[in-house]
Amino acid sequence: MKKIRLITVAVLVLMIIMTLTCCGKIQRDVVSAEAAIAYVAVLEDIDLDGRHAYAVLEDVNGDEKAELILEVNSSFVDVYTYDDEAEEAIKLYGRTLGKLYEGWAYYSNERNQVIFPSASTGGESYYVVEFSGNNSKLVKSLRRINSDHSESGVEEYLINGKNVEIQDYEAASEILTEGFTTVETEVETILESLRTIAETYTTEPETTEPDVPETDTVVE
Repeated sequence: MKKIRLITVAVLVLMIIMTLTCCGKIQRDVVSAEAAIAYVAVLEDIDLDGRHAYAVLEDVNGDEKAELILEVNSSFVDVYTYDDEAEEAIKLYGRTLGKLYEGWAYYSNERNQVIFPSASTGGESYYVVEFSGNNSKLVKSLRRINSDHSESGVEEYLINGKNVEIQDYEAASEILTEGFTTVETEVETILESLRTIAETYTTEPETTEPDVPETDTVVE
């Protein structure tokens, strides 16, 4: 009976992982029960205030475990990882989106990078951040500053902090997201997946005493 219960739980876990993989929610990444519980706590603590929220579970720091990338529309994008020592989800990096930005953030688990976009009355920006373990570094930035917000009084275009011509900025912007995927899965879908993983992995099979084989009694 114990063996059957263990097999049943294992098959159920495998089916859930395969389903999530097919839907694009979890690919080559691993979400432990502890990480799932921690990520659920993060998502349930969001104050949406009527805004849409999106998330993905992807390995973007090369540790072969899924990080949580969370985007709240017109507000912010945060990247979380589960810290085994701290036993909690910690924020690796985050940026505001700007009130005028209504698109999605981008990620690449092949490059271990996330693109943080932003748009406001002052202009637009794209920050490409690379992750390694719990460390992050800015590897590229594109900024357009509107004329009424620039020191020169004219529209400015910058790549990695240096002024460039408009054609160079537009060319860099056009290819910036090539090879990246958008963060566009509804947060409720990710929450459901995480809860399922947590509940399944934390369900312990009922244990029974092992059967003791009968032996012949030897009479001397």
